[in-house]
Amino acid sequence: MRQFVNDSGSVTRGPREGKRFILTINGEPLAEVEPIRRRRFVPTAEAQAVFATAPAVDWDEVRIWTR
Repeated sequence: MRQFVNDSGSVTRGPREGKRFILTINGEPLAEVEPIRRRRFVPTAEAQAVFATAPAVDWDEVRIWTR
């Protein structure tokens, strides 16, 4: 934690470069800092599975709110 507080710039640059950190206090793990993995593509089957459980849309009701 001391390094993070004193030099947060270098610690936050790490995840941008793909590095992962474990923050500790007195040698005890406190938190993990790692890059967020962003996907640009969602497989069709995965998207269909998500929408298969979505509630039905009443388009007539939606049109009322857009007038």
